[in-house]
Amino acid sequence: MVAATYDVNFLLSLMRKDLHYAGADAATLAIELHTAKAAEGRFVDAVSGGYGNKDMSAVVEPLRPK
Repeated sequence: MVAATYDVNFLLSLMRKDLHYAGADAATLAIELHTAKAAEGRFVDAVSGGYGNKDMSAVVEPLRPK
């Protein structure tokens, strides 16, 4: 993360999708996954920032000072 090199082990966009599915499935049981929802928001921001095809660790990039 320090070097901002993100060799792909698991795509950031796929993690965002998985978090979305987990929240949707939990909602069918009237369960709210607060932490997963917060994490999904970070991944949505990263995908919107153009990091979707990077490793999921690139989720930190939108949080870096510019």
